[in-house]
Order: sequence, then C-alpha cells, then structure tokens
Amino acid sequence: MERPPGVLGGRLVSMSKAKTAKKQMQRIPRVKDEEGNYLDIEGRNYVWRIGWVIPELGGEFGYILANKVSQKTDDLTNAAIQAVCDYCKRKGIELPHKGEEFQFDSVTHAKGALRAANAALYYHQKNKPLPEWAKIAFANGFQAPKGWVP
Repeated sequence: MERPPGVLGGRLVSMSKAKTAKKQMQRIPRVKDEEGNYLDIEGRNYVWRIGWVIPELGGEFGYILANKVSQKTDDLTNAAIQAVCDYCKRKGIELPHKGEEFQFDSVTHAKGALRAANAALYYHQKNKPLPEWAKIAFANGFQAPKGWVP
C-alpha cells in the first residue's frame, strides 16, 4: 500500500521523498559567541523578546536585544540588532524608540526575527556579508539546501 502523497516544491511526491528532501535542507545553526552564549526567545505576559542566554548562569537571559547599535557592544550583538531591525521594517512592525528592547506581540514574529538574527550572526562569523535577498529569504522562513552559499 502506497503512502499518501506530500507536497514538495509545489508538486505532489510520496512522503518518503518529502522526508528525504527535508533532511537535506540546511538549517542555520544556533550561533554561539566565544563564551558559549546564544540567542533565544523569552516570553512573559504575552510579550516575546530576544536575548542572549548565558549557560553559566543556568540558562538565564543576559542582555536583551534593544534598538541601539553602539561601539560599546560587541560586533555579534550589533549584527543581531541590525538583522532584527531589518526584519521589523520588512514585516511592518513598529520599531521601538532608541534604547528600548524589541518586543513582539506574537511568537511567530519573534521566531522570524530570531531566525533572521541567527542567519546574520552565522554569516558574520564567517566574515561574509549576507546579501539583501538572502536576508529577506531567511526572514520569510527559507531553509537553505545543504551546501548552499549565498
């Protein structure tokens, strides 16, 4: 008995082919800084924020991303802030005032901003600038195939 068909790239295929293709997709890995900190989402009172998680403190949040790029913060944080700003502009989300934290009303927007920030950090660590079309694609949920390079 054949399995029900799945959808892959706009065409119907068997579920086994769809699963194989999904396994071949490259996910942007969670980017860690030199101290092992990484970006994640924190949700409180129906408001989601993006911040650096510090494993040494038992997974507590440290710096929450805010709308300010400065020379005092490190390059990774500045790249993440710029990516979140770009994501908000593309999605029509109102940017907070300078110095205020990014706050999202839906977990979908928070995950999209986190995905855009991780993509920017991933390519920032490889010293490759992320093209504008790639920023838009990652913000909209694009999953890169294995071996894909922008």
